[in-house]
Amino acid sequence: MRQNMRAGVEYGFGKAAQQVDPAIALVGGKSGTAEHGPGTTPHAWFIALAPFDLTWLEDPCAVRATRVETLSTVSSSAQKF
Repeated sequence: MRQNMRAGVEYGFGKAAQQVDPAIALVGGKSGTAEHGPGTTPHAWFIALAPFDLTWLEDPCAVRATRVETLSTVSSSAQKF
Protein backbone atom coordinates (compact mmCIF):
# COMPACT_ATOMS: atom_id res chain seq x y z
CA MET A 1 0.00 0.00 0.00
CA ARG A 2 2.81 2.43 0.85
CA GLN A 3 4.41 1.89 -2.57
CA ASN A 4 1.06 2.61 -4.22
CA MET A 5 0.65 5.83 -2.22
CA ARG A 6 4.07 7.02 -3.39
CA ALA A 7 3.31 5.99 -6.99
CA GLY A 8 0.06 7.97 -6.85
CA VAL A 9 2.08 11.13 -6.32
CA GLU A 10 4.99 10.21 -8.57
CA TYR A 11 2.96 9.03 -11.59
CA GLY A 12 -0.75 9.55 -10.94
CA PHE A 13 -3.31 12.20 -10.06
CA GLY A 14 -1.28 13.35 -7.05
CA LYS A 15 1.67 14.84 -8.98
CA ALA A 16 0.79 18.35 -7.82
CA ALA A 17 1.32 17.25 -4.19
CA GLN A 18 5.09 16.85 -4.75
CA GLN A 19 5.77 20.59 -4.32
CA VAL A 20 9.00 19.95 -2.40
CA ASP A 21 12.19 18.88 -4.14
CA PRO A 22 12.16 15.04 -3.96
CA ALA A 23 15.78 15.17 -2.76
CA ILE A 24 14.52 16.94 0.40
CA ALA A 25 11.30 15.01 1.08
CA LEU A 26 9.11 12.55 -0.77
CA VAL A 27 5.32 12.86 -0.63
CA GLY A 28 2.85 9.98 -0.72
CA GLY A 29 -0.88 10.29 -1.15
CA LYS A 30 -4.24 8.73 -1.90
CA SER A 31 -7.22 10.10 -3.79
CA GLY A 32 -10.79 8.89 -3.78
CA THR A 33 -14.46 9.74 -3.83
CA ALA A 34 -17.23 9.69 -1.24
CA GLU A 35 -20.91 9.29 -2.02
CA HIS A 36 -23.20 11.58 -0.05
CA GLY A 37 -26.68 10.89 -1.40
CA PRO A 38 -28.58 9.14 -4.16
CA GLY A 39 -28.35 10.83 -7.55
CA THR A 40 -25.64 13.29 -6.46
CA THR A 41 -22.12 13.75 -7.76
CA PRO A 42 -19.66 12.33 -5.22
CA HIS A 43 -17.23 14.40 -3.21
CA ALA A 44 -13.54 13.99 -4.12
CA TRP A 45 -10.70 13.88 -1.61
CA PHE A 46 -6.91 13.66 -1.49
CA ILE A 47 -4.67 12.86 1.48
CA ALA A 48 -0.92 13.62 1.39
CA LEU A 49 1.79 12.43 3.81
CA ALA A 50 5.33 13.76 4.08
CA PRO A 51 8.12 12.86 4.44
CA PHE A 52 7.18 9.59 2.81
CA ASP A 53 9.99 7.21 3.62
CA LEU A 54 10.58 4.37 6.04
CA THR A 55 10.24 6.62 9.11
CA TRP A 56 6.97 8.38 8.27
CA LEU A 57 4.85 6.02 10.39
CA GLU A 58 6.93 6.80 13.48
CA ASP A 59 7.49 10.52 12.94
CA PRO A 60 5.33 12.13 10.20
CA CYS A 61 5.98 15.83 9.71
CA ALA A 62 2.91 16.70 7.67
CA VAL A 63 -0.43 15.14 6.86
CA ARG A 64 -2.89 17.06 4.70
CA ALA A 65 -6.43 16.14 3.68
CA THR A 66 -8.36 18.04 1.03
CA ARG A 67 -12.02 17.54 0.14
CA VAL A 68 -13.70 19.00 -2.92
CA GLU A 69 -17.50 18.84 -2.85
CA THR A 70 -19.47 17.45 -5.79
CA LEU A 71 -16.56 16.48 -8.05
CA SER A 72 -16.13 12.96 -9.36
CA THR A 73 -12.33 13.13 -9.52
CA VAL A 74 -9.68 15.09 -7.68
CA SER A 75 -8.35 17.86 -9.90
CA SER A 76 -4.75 19.00 -9.79
CA SER A 77 -5.86 22.28 -8.18
CA ALA A 78 -7.45 20.36 -5.29
CA GLN A 79 -4.24 18.43 -4.69
CA LYS A 80 -2.09 21.54 -4.21
CA PHE A 81 -1.65 22.58 -0.63
